[in-house]
Amino acid sequence: MGRGHRFIADVCELDGRAANGATAMAIVSSLVGRDDELTALRAHLESALDRKRHLVFVTGEAGIGKTALVDAVLEHAAAAGALVARGACVEQYGSGEAYLPVLSALSALCRGPRGDQVVETLARQAPTWLYQLPGAVADDRLLALQTRVQARRKPECSGRSPTRSRF
Repeated sequence: MGRGHRFIADVCELDGRAANGATAMAIVSSLVGRDDELTALRAHLESALDRKRHLVFVTGEAGIGKTALVDAVLEHAAAAGALVARGACVEQYGSGEAYLPVLSALSALCRGPRGDQVVETLARQAPTWLYQLPGAVADDRLLALQTRVQARRKPECSGRSPTRSRF
């Protein structure tokens, strides 16, 4: 005799994004036994949406559902209008770029529906990172960006010896 499982729940189809905040919260609520973690992450998300900076680490043993937890909260964030980027750490052989996951996430944002906004923000706030994103900047702007990045890398000369300071 075979054994099986019966799934009893409302089923809805999503097009890769949550249709609205209520649908996203239904996804978040579907995680069993993670109420404390969800409450904490939601509080950080709401605070971040109010433009308060937060750095959050989700840690734990492999296989306990950290990715599912983060995915559910990010679905809620995207449904609330936040611009969400994801990067992944992978083991590299030889010398690698320390910020590769961040650059990968930013590159995906630049190719997304709000890509022009992301490129403009990076051009103002992080031009050295933007310069490292192939194809994110049109060729006509690339030379100006390259000149700006190189100008920032030159040491400033104040006429004083760099080893002596005046107090």
